[in-house]
Amino acid sequence: MADTKVSALSEKTSLDGTEEVPVNDSGTSKKVSTNTFQNFTGAATDINQVAHPFTAAGEWAEFSASGWGLAKADDPLTLASAIIDSVSDVDNFRLIPIGAGFITITGHAQGVAGDVLYLSQAVAGGSTSTKPTTGLLQHVATAIDGNVLLIQSFNAEYL
Repeated sequence: MADTKVSALSEKTSLDGTEEVPVNDSGTSKKVSTNTFQNFTGAATDINQVAHPFTAAGEWAEFSASGWGLAKADDPLTLASAIIDSVSDVDNFRLIPIGAGFITITGHAQGVAGDVLYLSQAVAGGSTSTKPTTGLLQHVATAIDGNVLLIQSFNAEYL
C-alpha cells in the first residue's frame, strides 16, 4: 500500500471480514483481520433489574445508586457508562461497558461508517452524530458500519 493520508482514502461503508488493519503490537507492526472485530462480543454482562427502562439494543446506559438507567448528556450524573446489547424482558437485559472495543448490534441505526457518535442531550438512551456545540459533550462510539460500533469514551466536557 502506498503512503496516503487517511483523509485521502476512499470510504468503505461495510466490512466483509477479509479486510486487514495494521496495528502496533509493542513496537512491532502486525495486521488484524476485520473479522476479528466483527466477532468480538465485548465484555457483555447479564443484568437482572426489576422494571428496568430499556427497550432495545443500542440504547446508552448510566449507573447510579438506584441502578441502571437511560443515559443522557444533560447532567454529569447521567453520562453513559455502557451500551445495551439486548433486552430479554422487563426485568432482564445485557450490557457492554464503554471501552469494551468493537461490538456487533445488527442494524444499530446509529450512523454510517465513520460517524462519531455523541450521547444525546435530548433523547434519554440515544446518541447523535451531530456534535453538540453547547452543554455537555460525551463521545461514546464510532460507527464502523451499519452493524458494528467501536465503543469508546473520552472524558465528557462542558462546551
